[in-house]
Amino acid sequence: MDKLQREIKSMVDHVSVPTKKVNDTVQAALLSAKKSKNRSFNIKHNIIVGIASVFVLAIGALLFSSYSPGFGIDGNRTLVTPSPEKSASKPNHAAIPYSDSIFFNKGDEGLKRMALEGNTQNISLASEDKGIKVILEEGYIDNQRMAISLRLDPISSIETDKETNITMDLIVNGESKGTSGFGGLNTEELVAEGNIIQFTDLGNLSTEPEIEIKIQLINEIEGNWSFSFDMPKEEEDIQQSDIAEKTDKTGNRLSINEAHLTPSLLKLNTTTSIKLEENMPENSFLFSSIVAFGPDGVVYFSRASGSYSNGANAYDPIISERTKNETIEIPRGNDAYSFKIVPYIVTFNGVEATSDGNGLNWNEFTAPFQEGAILDTDSKIRVEKIIHDNDKTVVYYEMDLDPSLPRVPTIINHETVELFKAISYKKQDNLIEVTYPKVENPESLELFMDDASYKVFSDLAIEFDLR
Repeated sequence: MDKLQREIKSMVDHVSVPTKKVNDTVQAALLSAKKSKNRSFNIKHNIIVGIASVFVLAIGALLFSSYSPGFGIDGNRTLVTPSPEKSASKPNHAAIPYSDSIFFNKGDEGLKRMALEGNTQNISLASEDKGIKVILEEGYIDNQRMAISLRLDPISSIETDKETNITMDLIVNGESKGTSGFGGLNTEELVAEGNIIQFTDLGNLSTEPEIEIKIQLINEIEGNWSFSFDMPKEEEDIQQSDIAEKTDKTGNRLSINEAHLTPSLLKLNTTTSIKLEENMPENSFLFSSIVAFGPDGVVYFSRASGSYSNGANAYDPIISERTKNETIEIPRGNDAYSFKIVPYIVTFNGVEATSDGNGLNWNEFTAPFQEGAILDTDSKIRVEKIIHDNDKTVVYYEMDLDPSLPRVPTIINHETVELFKAISYKKQDNLIEVTYPKVENPESLELFMDDASYKVFSDLAIEFDLR
């Protein structure tokens, strides 16, 4: 089977599912759990061993994630905007069905849930200058972040550029929040699909802040693309300090120093200190696993959208001891308030550099995506049953599952490089029921797991509740 090159951080990425108080909303949330598409398996080594530098960019308060083209205000997936003169200062407050929402279709799990619950705002503003039209389509705000969708109309003057760079000012309630710049955006995607800009660290905002966005520069083209609108804030804001600390008999320690929970995001500040009795092999990395507890024994995999540390070697391979002060950001794809975190070390087997020297390969286990298939890992995993529902795919495995570090297979389409990651799991008698986003063309799919060994510090596992 083909070997895949993957970012180290993606090894601990999980997809959580929006859960609601009524069954039909749960199913709609499952429908929204989009399949992941890893656009490139070619990883620069300095990103793998210095991954903290990637996430430090999150502190810059401007992040982008792709969203769906087909946003519809008129019900026909056609963008309807007022004239630029009016739209730049007066948003259209018409409700957007969650199925047409940009955030629901392409946002992280927290934004999906906010769209599902009707907590996002239709902005629908456009501003045009120098022959370039910028469109803001939808927004969301709470006390941890503000997210706004942005798209450019096809303009010949920038379509020839493969990448787009934008510089903008953000003003909230008349107070400047500084200038933010972002670059390297794929122009074709920005025009056809758009992006979601995210501002963080805005402080404790008023109930309905007035937002001004002033774009000054797009790909060396100076202009004035200005927007002004108010946006109601989601008020839930839970902050706790000194939540819990555990130390095992060898002196390893995990502490949860702070937790900040808003409707769309959980942010944890943790300290992990590891004192190894023996040196670890090369290609070993220290991570934390986080799950959320739902009703009726359902456990949701949590996916960190970013983590960063001020330690110079925090994300380097770990050989001996390590202390890591880390901030972890987890989009809230469900309305759970109970969580568990546990540190572990993963060692990837068969690691070798790619032929171009810019990436890494390592071994993996694969099996056909079909009933009766066996994934021949250290402990065999057998597919007992596959159920294809309208909005999800459920697989029943006969397997050993470590509750301290639950790991289940990922579904992959090698041809399209699409990954379908598990949303949740539940024990059903002697089987493990795993829910995935709905998959299509199962004959072209495989199951896979990385060939890796895990050292789990189960004595450091901390369960905590933020209600």
